Amino acid sequence: MNDDEERPSQRQGARPGPVEGDTPQAAELAQWLRERTAGLTVRQLAERFRYGRSQWSEFLRGRKLIPLWLLEDVVTALVPGPQNQQMQRAIGRELLEAAEHADAARRAAHAPQLPDGTAHELQIRLDDARQGQIQAQQTLHSLTRLIYTFLSMVADLRQRCATLEAERDQARQRLEETNATVTQQRLAETEQHLAATEQQLAETEQRLEGVEDLLARTRWEQQEAEYVRIRALQRAEQHRRAYEQRTGDTPTEPVDEETGAVTLPQLWEYDHALEAADAQLHAHSARLSAIRERLGIPAPSQSQRPRTILGQVVPDPSTDSPDNAPTSSGSVRADSTDNADGSAALASPDRTRANTPGAGGSAAGAAGGPRGRRRPGRRTVLVGMVCLSLLAAGVWFARDQWQPSPSDSQVLRRADRLGKLVIGTKAGQPGLSMEKDGKWSGFDVELARRIADRLGFPEDKIKFVPVGTNSRETMIKNKKVDLVVGSYSINAEREKEVAFAGPYLLTGQRLLMRRGDTEGTVWVNDDETGSLYTKEVRSYVDLPPKTDVCTAADSTSQKKLESLKTESGEKQFDVTPLTDYDLCISGLLDTTYEVLSTDDVILAGYQAKYPNQLVTIGGDMSHEKYGIGMEKNDSVLHELVCDALEKEISSGRWDQLFKDNLGKIGVEETSPPPRTRC
Repeated sequence: MNDDEERPSQRQGARPGPVEGDTPQAAELAQWLRERTAGLTVRQLAERFRYGRSQWSEFLRGRKLIPLWLLEDVVTALVPGPQNQQMQRAIGRELLEAAEHADAARRAAHAPQLPDGTAHELQIRLDDARQGQIQAQQTLHSLTRLIYTFLSMVADLRQRCATLEAERDQARQRLEETNATVTQQRLAETEQHLAATEQQLAETEQRLEGVEDLLARTRWEQQEAEYVRIRALQRAEQHRRAYEQRTGDTPTEPVDEETGAVTLPQLWEYDHALEAADAQLHAHSARLSAIRERLGIPAPSQSQRPRTILGQVVPDPSTDSPDNAPTSSGSVRADSTDNADGSAALASPDRTRANTPGAGGSAAGAAGGPRGRRRPGRRTVLVGMVCLSLLAAGVWFARDQWQPSPSDSQVLRRADRLGKLVIGTKAGQPGLSMEKDGKWSGFDVELARRIADRLGFPEDKIKFVPVGTNSRETMIKNKKVDLVVGSYSINAEREKEVAFAGPYLLTGQRLLMRRGDTEGTVWVNDDETGSLYTKEVRSYVDLPPKTDVCTAADSTSQKKLESLKTESGEKQFDVTPLTDYDLCISGLLDTTYEVLSTDDVILAGYQAKYPNQLVTIGGDMSHEKYGIGMEKNDSVLHELVCDALEKEISSGRWDQLFKDNLGKIGVEETSPPPRTRC
């Protein structure tokens, strides 16, 4: 291909390299997509739609298949005329379906080993995988309709905000232009109108923020549904080939289900619409989680997301907290024998005088009340104060002598009753926490085992479960896990939801990129064409604006990356948050993303796993402190975990765990940090 073909004129827009689809069907889809997006550069496509430049380059070259929902967005935005859109949408779907099936067949053919089992077992697995594919497809369609609804709501609410802002500005201008001829009544009416307009604007902006939050969540679920659908298709193709290989026959096809429509309230019913949409999002998330679990598709789901329910906050009853003592009114109140109405014994002087005859009190009150009752005098007050002081001293003495026990912890009592202490951790972080064939290993895992053992739960009474970055707080609050030990950074926002013990490890955020063909260089994407070239990069400031970066969703790394700007004020990164770092690594290796950014101790594990392909660059962009997460309302558990952690560190066991796990992947030896949360 000559230079003119490689870089067309600016009028036509810079285009990526030649089509390089893994299958003829993928190449045909890429060619069709190029025709639909003719005249737009990959950067323009990335700005107009929700994918980065490198991903668009992959779509247009046929090296990666465009998601169905994005394909439909492209047709809607770039193809003129409803009838033409309908025709091109149908063509695009047909080409994508053929490319997906061809890709699944290619992957199945190159799989190291096809699934084993009897013909009946393979048919059942195949039907299950196909059903999962259908259900994921239905969920995807439903989520896409929700997105279109939210986009309409956002546009409408933004227009309302603009109208109200203009009305507010006019009212303010009228107030500034008032003069002596304006009556007080007219002035008051203008001020009242301004206040009402500002109130409406504030309420509208609040609803707009809620819709935009739900839109972001729905887009996230949409990507998850697309991922599950593709994985289910690939799994079905593997079982189909295994069935044909065993029997020589073609397996029967299941009956497809119709995709039901999702009915939402009218757009003006925003509060009801948000409530209904929130419920639908949780239902879709749960459905995707069920499909993953049934088919054994890896990568954590987002089913455990925080959910706001309007109502009263009621703490769990606890024998550990005196504040939870049962009373009829919800507060502790002691009746006094010194007052017939049960009021406090130390009455105020005014209250005492009210009992005299001159103040309308009874004769009994004038005589000091019923027989045997007296109003408290100075001596009574002093005696009461002395008694309270002695009582307080006794309480503090008892507290100083008291030693916490696992039986005093609500969480540990529950775990003992169930026979397992459930610990949440990450499932795919080399050196820190890894799961392979049901066996867990890594620094976080071994430290968690040592802590659990000191809490009275040996190896056979520990259950490790994978947790996602964005689901840890919810899993703790919903009692799905008892502790979380999994690269869990301590910050103020998370401490509103859970308690931390630690920190037990310090780390910092850096960048992981593809190693270049010469020493000291890495691969980056051309700003216009999306093609790769090598460049020396020492820090994130050496990267071009809007560099494609992947990280974990709802992580401290995501917030840091989204806050970075170039010197000219542009976004430094286009951030793609995913549920799992393994997905980011896959995208980094296949050039979907240019950078993976997270804590350097996590990056060290991946660099050790791919030493010839990946390299860590840059100094620390932030400083993170890893802690052990747990419920906020179990102070006994917190004290016990802190004590166990201190013993592990003082015994030298922490240093040995560090050398055996993190030292082997090249993490520089360090000392445990001071425990500020213990």
